Amino acid sequence: IHRTNASDPAVFVYHAGLDSLVRIEHAEAYRAALERAGITNEYFVIHGNGHISAHFFDGEAIEAALAFLDRYLR
Repeated sequence: IHRTNASDPAVFVYHAGLDSLVRIEHAEAYRAALERAGITNEYFVIHGNGHISAHFFDGEAIEAALAFLDRYLR
């Protein structure tokens, strides 16, 4: 992650905790880069789900994302 800076907008990152296609370390590295750049962000892990199943059981992630958008887009 090489192109982040403090002028970037706020970012909501969510990831499935048991994702075997995209390792959770990718999301964690992205969040760390956002933090280093001073970019407002939130990180949400969908525990107990993999890459595909997260899309069927992500109600909490959706609620967290909507709350995030409500805070930063109003």
